[in-house]
Amino acid sequence: MMTGKSKLSSFKYLLLASLLVIVISTIYFQNIYIFIVYCISLTLSFLSVKFGIKKIQSKNLLQNIRDEGPLTHQKKRNTPTMGGIIIIPIFLLILSLTHFPELKLKIIFSFTMLGFFIIGLYDDFLGIKYKINQGLNVKQKLFL
Repeated sequence: MMTGKSKLSSFKYLLLASLLVIVISTIYFQNIYIFIVYCISLTLSFLSVKFGIKKIQSKNLLQNIRDEGPLTHQKKRNTPTMGGIIIIPIFLLILSLTHFPELKLKIIFSFTMLGFFIIGLYDDFLGIKYKINQGLNVKQKLFL
């Protein structure tokens, strides 16, 4: 389930669970840096999503829903899409602050995540371009 499309109570539980994991990790590894980076990334994420969604809506990058689809999908109409654009800068900032044992691992991780971002961006782009809620199919995503 995606956080942006879930109920507020589910989001609160997800936030609480992630905070609990971060606190336990901070204590276990005896490294306050883990908690600080978490707080910075969480704050930046909230701010970028708040302003990013407004920007996405102003550019009319909204979810397209087929009229012949289920009625339950109609409530998704005009949901902002292309949210990865909002997350990429924060991810890159946090990645630049993160220590990896080897530069090679950081580069491999960066390219892997960049690949996921590109697949998501392309999938959303196809949905917007063809005005249907169907970008890449499962096999195409898995292949990529």
